[in-house]
Amino acid sequence: MQDLPSRPYRRGTCPGVGSSMSTGDGLLSRVRVPGGRLQAKHLAFISTLAAQHGQAVLELTRRGNLQLRGLAPETDASVSAALIAQGLAVAPAEAEASRNTLSSPAADLDPYALADPWPLALALDKAMVKDTAFRALPTKFRLLLNGGGVAHLAAEDADIRADAIMSPDGLRYRLSVAGTAYSSKRLGLCAPEHTVKALLALTHHFIERNSALPTRGRRLLHVLGEVPLHEFQAVVAPWLQPSDTPFATNPSLGPDPGTVIGAQNGWFGAGVPFGELSAETAQALADLAETHAAGQLRLTPWRQILLPGAGAELAGALNSLGLITEPDDARLSATACPGAPACNSGSSSTRTDALGWARAVPALFDGELTIHISGCGKGCAHPLTNPLTLTARAGLYDLIVNDRADPAHEVNTVLTGLTPADVEARLQLLSRILHKARQADETLSQLIMRLDARLLRQALLADASVA
Repeated sequence: MQDLPSRPYRRGTCPGVGSSMSTGDGLLSRVRVPGGRLQAKHLAFISTLAAQHGQAVLELTRRGNLQLRGLAPETDASVSAALIAQGLAVAPAEAEASRNTLSSPAADLDPYALADPWPLALALDKAMVKDTAFRALPTKFRLLLNGGGVAHLAAEDADIRADAIMSPDGLRYRLSVAGTAYSSKRLGLCAPEHTVKALLALTHHFIERNSALPTRGRRLLHVLGEVPLHEFQAVVAPWLQPSDTPFATNPSLGPDPGTVIGAQNGWFGAGVPFGELSAETAQALADLAETHAAGQLRLTPWRQILLPGAGAELAGALNSLGLITEPDDARLSATACPGAPACNSGSSSTRTDALGWARAVPALFDGELTIHISGCGKGCAHPLTNPLTLTARAGLYDLIVNDRADPAHEVNTVLTGLTPADVEARLQLLSRILHKARQADETLSQLIMRLDARLLRQALLADASVA
C-alpha cells in the first residue's frame, strides 16, 4: 500500500441528446425523463437504438434518466434526431440541457404520498424549454418536486425544491434552496397553484445574479455567499406564507425512502444492478410492462424501475432478467460507475471489483449500507457524502468514510493505495470491527457515521476494536 499524489479531474460536464460526451467506449448520450415516467414502448425504442448504434447497454442515472453508451460519431446525430422525433428530447441541445427537473416518480401510486406533483413538473418542464433564458443554467442545476410518501425525495439534493406538506390551510409546497429537504434554506409555503410560477421566478433570479458574478457557480449553493438568501425570498414573497415548521416525512417512514423494491401497495419495484441494463433486458422489461403494467414504467433516482399496478407474480420473470426483487440483496449496497475501460477517467474495473467484494463480505453489503465504488474522484455514481467509499486512483483504491469520492476532509481518507485484494481483506476486517462496535437497532450507516475516522484507521491498521 502507498500514498498516491492527487490529480485533477474534469468536472461539470453532463451529456445530453444533441450534446454527447466522449468516453472510453465512444460517445455517451443522456435521455432525460422528467418525473421518471416512461412508456414501455419508449423504453423498447431506446433499447433498439442502443442495440443498433451503441454498446447495447442502457444506464439509469442518479437523476432518474437513461443513458446510451458507445455511440459512434457518425451515428450520434441520427440517434438524437430519432429521440427528438419520438418526443423523448427537444431541440436545440441547449433547451434539452435545461430539462433537469426531478419529481416523485410514484406519488400517484403511493397511498402515503401527500400530493402528485407530476402536473407541476410537466408544466415546469414545458416552460423551461420554451423560455430561452433557461439555456444559461449550469448543466448540473436541478429543480425538485417532492410529493412525499414511501418513495419520497426528501433526501435528494436540489438547487431549488418544493416539498409537499400538510399545513393548517391544507396542502402546501415548502419552497427552499440549496440542499435536501432537511438541509436546504427555507423560503416559505406556497399554494400548489402558485408553485410553478414561484420556481420559475427563483430560477430566473439565480441566472440573473449568477451571470453577474466574476466566477459563475454551477450550483445555487455556490452563489449564496455572494447573493443573500433574502433576495431569493423577496422574489417569491407574493406567493408565500412563512413557515418555521421542520420538514418531516410520514413518521412511520423515516428520513430515507422506504422500501420500493418488490411487491408494494401500488407497484412492483425492481432494482437494476449498478443501474446497467442490456438492450435485451430492457426490451424484455418493456414487454413485461406492456402485459402487467398497462405499458407504463417509473424510473427512480435510486436506479430502480417500478411497474405500476403489478404484483408479486412478476418476481420470477424479473429475477430471470438479473434484476433485484428483494430489499436485502447485496447488490443494492454497491453503487459503482462503469470504471475502466468504459470511462476515460476510470482506472479500475469498478463493477467487477464491487461484485467480488459483495460476494466476499456479505455482512457489509447488507442492502442498507451504500458502498460507493468510484473509478475516479469525480464520483459520478454518487457525488454526495457517503458512509463508505472506495475511490480508484491509478488502479489502486482509497478507503474513505463519511465523505465524497474526492474527500472534502483529508482525515476521512482512512487507507490509501489498496489493491482489490487488499480492499477485500480490509473490508473483512472492517466488518468484524463494526460488528463489535454496533449498538442495538443501529444500522451500519448510522454506526459508520458516528465513528471517528482516525480511530477507525488505527483499528484497520492494528486489527483492533473501536468499540
